[in-house]
Amino acid sequence: MFFFKFPPIVYFILAPIIAVLGVVMYFSMIGDDAARAKALTQAAPAQVAIEKFDAAKNVSEADEVTVLAQLDVANMSEVVRSKRGSERDRTTLGMLYATDAKAPTGQAPGMLVIDGSIDDTALGKMVVADGAFGPIIKVNGTIGANFGKGKETDMVVEKTAGLAPTAIYIAPFLNGRAVDLAPRGGAGGLLGFALIVAALVGGFGWFRQTRQRKAEQQIAGVI
Repeated sequence: MFFFKFPPIVYFILAPIIAVLGVVMYFSMIGDDAARAKALTQAAPAQVAIEKFDAAKNVSEADEVTVLAQLDVANMSEVVRSKRGSERDRTTLGMLYATDAKAPTGQAPGMLVIDGSIDDTALGKMVVADGAFGPIIKVNGTIGANFGKGKETDMVVEKTAGLAPTAIYIAPFLNGRAVDLAPRGGAGGLLGFALIVAALVGGFGWFRQTRQRKAEQQIAGVI
């Protein structure tokens, strides 16, 4: 592999970078878990209509929100990514409009992002009223960054093109708030793995350097 043919100095540079990244990710995960644990000691954020949503006021611990929005059920779609004929993951997308919108036109202020598929029963549990063109749903979940940047598919590009620049992406708690908001753990394991990889990379750099020096000495001896 090409990776094993770099000069020793490259591995000596990569090793501490990997270690530092591991430490950064460790503290990030610890902070996220702390926020999740704190959020579970409090009530869910008060519900707010998506057209009145203000990130500065309506986002609680662990990026949690409770939003009312009109879902364009007729145009919900699934993004399926596969590799070599095998499905890798599936994501369901649904455009969210203002609760008082008369039609699913213009730039939508949000998108429902569901990991996997969702059946009518699960979706029905979110419905709180009827809208002009679709159900008004109450979504308690977490908001995230621009979903479209993480899934390079024509379907997502088409969907995100209809979103407002300030649109929010909401992943609902389909398994219940206590389950989906529970601390994830695993920070220590990730840090340990990163440090092991850093040590291996640094060790391989030392091995390459030692072999290189021996080769140079042998050439010098022959000359």
